[in-house]
Order: sequence, then structure tokens, then C-alpha cells
Amino acid sequence: MENLEFNLNGISKIYNESLERKETTIVFEIKQGRGIFNFLMFFSNDDTESMDILFLFLRRTNTLIKFKLYGNHKKGVFKIYINEIKKTQIINELDLNKNDNTFDFMFFLNNLNNLIPNELSLNNKIKKLREIWPNINKKIPNILNENDKTILFGIIRLPPNNEPQEKTLRKLYIFVNSDENTISELIKLLKLKNITLAWTNDIRKKEKSIIEIIKQVNEK
Repeated sequence: MENLEFNLNGISKIYNESLERKETTIVFEIKQGRGIFNFLMFFSNDDTESMDILFLFLRRTNTLIKFKLYGNHKKGVFKIYINEIKKTQIINELDLNKNDNTFDFMFFLNNLNNLIPNELSLNNKIKKLREIWPNINKKIPNILNENDKTILFGIIRLPPNNEPQEKTLRKLYIFVNSDENTISELIKLLKLKNITLAWTNDIRKKEKSIIEIIKQVNEK
């Protein structure tokens, strides 16, 4: 059987919103029936393994599906191709019998597409990624710089025309014990001032709190 082609263009608004805000991370959740569908995209210049990939985490069945995205995303084209294996995995997430002739898979896809939010705050991205990270961190490609270094111990002021890498800032989402609003504001501040973060795996280093990092960032 041929792969089913579908344009997941419902993601267009939050994709372009993320580009405008220089937030090359998208994470959100949609519940459909018994299924819980987490959508993830990571598309910074350094995301070589995840560029143009949509990760669909089926939370109830703890399954990650990877879709290559085709088309001009800025113009709303996000074509995916669904084979029988992926279709079955999605149906299993819904807790349905794949031989149930009453289930219209294309209707389901269109409904899922229509439920994609038109806006997505950085706060909500952080909250959702942090929530599902224990389930997905071994399933996805490397979306963090030096992911073994999880102790935040300082900042690095970047030269003009440079900006912090998203793969470094994402560590704040996951490894720092602070509320999402504070992390969101810190990320905006780091981008505004061209400052990145220093991380280590040396347990002898004293871990800095968010308050200490914000104070360092604001020092002249």
C-alpha cells in the first residue's frame, strides 16, 4: 500500500511565530479520544539531526514517530508521509482496532491538524518539554549541546553579531530548577544581550541559581 500524503499545515502559524521570535523549538500537546499526542520540532542552525523533522510522541503508548517534513514551511507546506506501520502506531495510541471500518483515518488527521494551536508561548513550550523529557530523552537525536554537561555555573559574553545557540539554551528548559516564567524571561534577556551559558559536568563546580545568573547578565 502506498504511503498516505498529508499536509500538516496547521503547524504553519506557530512555526512562523517561532521563527520571528528566534525560538527554534516547538513543543505542544493535543488530546484526541484516548490518545495523547505530543508534537516536537527542533530547527536551529545546529540541529543537523532534527532539521525538517517532526517528532510525534504518542504518550499513552510511549512511542516516538519521526516524520520527514517536505515543502516550503514558510508558505505553509508541511507534507508528511504515513506508512502502514506509523498508521498502526497512531491507531494503537487511540486504543482502536485498526480493522474497525467505522474509523476514518483521514478525518482524524484533519481534525488533529485543525486542533493545532495558532499561538504557542515559550512558557508553554518549556513546561511541556520539561514534563515529557524523562520519556523522550533516549528516543530523540541530540537536541542539546554537550548533553552530559548539566550543571549551570556561569555566563559567556559573546562578540557582536553572535547569539546564544538554541541547543545551549534548551538546557534551561530541562536541567534548571526554576519556574517556566523566570526561565522564559532569562532566555529573552540572554538573546537581547548576546550572552550564552556555561555548563559543566564537574561536580566540584558550584551550581549557579537563576537569580545569580540574571545578576551576572545585568552586570556591566
